Amino acid sequence: MPLAVTDHEDPSPELLNSLLSANHHFPTTITFKKMPIIKSVNHTGITVVDIERSVSFWVDVMGCKLVSRTNPKGPGAGALTGLNTDTDILIAMLEAPGGHQIELLQYIQPSNVQHYKPKPCDAGTFHLAVNVDSIEESKKAMIEAGCVCHGEAHTFSGISFLYLHDFDGVAIELVQGPSD
Repeated sequence: MPLAVTDHEDPSPELLNSLLSANHHFPTTITFKKMPIIKSVNHTGITVVDIERSVSFWVDVMGCKLVSRTNPKGPGAGALTGLNTDTDILIAMLEAPGGHQIELLQYIQPSNVQHYKPKPCDAGTFHLAVNVDSIEESKKAMIEAGCVCHGEAHTFSGISFLYLHDFDGVAIELVQGPSD
């Protein structure tokens, strides 16, 4: 029997965690009385292994503009990210063509970071889709910069798509619209 929290309840995080961690059959359906409304997307954050390499890639290859750099440190930075430990983060904020903000983060502390390279089908993964003039030219430039391409472009309804992964494992989807 699926678990359902009706819209007559305002479940606390504790209630949700206990319900979801209990031995229930899935799929789980949760309906909330109040839903937050997104006004706009502020930025996309990407944790990277080497911030200098990543800034170079996103600026020189992908065409972003470096907007700012910062280096939050200490327990406050750790509390903000949920690490609850002294944290040292190198951050570069970029602006992509079209205005979307991309935040690159390299964690110096804690030092026990792991480098995951999940498959696109793994839950919790994401991809960043970017519009390009030429998938083939973009693919070539990205491969020269160290990206990996596991497939070929596919076209649906006149729009072509291709996935690549950068050297940190970030999935980047190239989207090319129909020719004018």
